[in-house]
Amino acid sequence: MNIRQTRTYIHTFDIWEPTDTIGASGPTTRTYSLRQASTACYFQPAAAIMSPSDVGSQEDIAAMTMDRIRFMADDADVRAIEADWVLVNKSTYTSGTNMPEYGAGWIVMGSPKMVRGTDLRTADEVICFVNRMVELPTGVS
Repeated sequence: MNIRQTRTYIHTFDIWEPTDTIGASGPTTRTYSLRQASTACYFQPAAAIMSPSDVGSQEDIAAMTMDRIRFMADDADVRAIEADWVLVNKSTYTSGTNMPEYGAGWIVMGSPKMVRGTDLRTADEVICFVNRMVELPTGVS
C-alpha cells in the first residue's frame, strides 16, 4: 500500500464466494464460502434516495445506486472477485466500536474494474461496484 491508501483504506470487509450446485431433479442451490476475512479497503457509498429493495437501492428514475468498494490488487483473493460475490462490512473505529454499517452486506454487480498503477499512481486497485443487500444470504455472517 502507498501512503494515500494507508490513510484512506480504513474499512474492512469479509469476501464471500458463491458456489452453485445443480440438483439432479430440482433447482440450483447457492452456497457461500468465506474467501478472505477482514480485507482492508476504501468504501465509497453513493447517495440513495429510496430505501433498499431486494436487488439494491433504487433512485426515483430507477437507476441503480452503485456504491464502490476499492481493494488493493496485490492479493489473489481480491483479484478473483466476480459478479454475485458478497462483501460484508466488518469495519470498526480505532476505539474498537463497530461502525454504523457493521454486519451489512453488499453484492458485487458485474465484473470489478482493475486500475493499474502508472508512474504517478503507485498501486493497483480493484474497484467493485456494489448494491447493498436487504439481508445476508443463508450461511453468510
